Amino acid sequence: VARETHASLLIAGHLQTKDGRLSLLMHIIRLDDGTHVWVQRISRSPDDPLESLDEDVAAQIEKAVRRIVLKDGAQTT
Repeated sequence: VARETHASLLIAGHLQTKDGRLSLLMHIIRLDDGTHVWVQRISRSPDDPLESLDEDVAAQIEKAVRRIVLKDGAQTT
């Protein structure tokens, strides 16, 4: 993936039902060495609107990417 896309990070997610709830496991993986630099699970009732899950996922990934990119020095602004 890194070679073809020239990306340095991969964001991956796995959505499943677990114990009667929706469970989303999110990862940010550094592609040069395969290190999982961030992992987060969100669990919701299946009755919750998916829009609220989308908003939560987007906010959490944004925070993680900002922290990781700034920490790695890849972003200077």
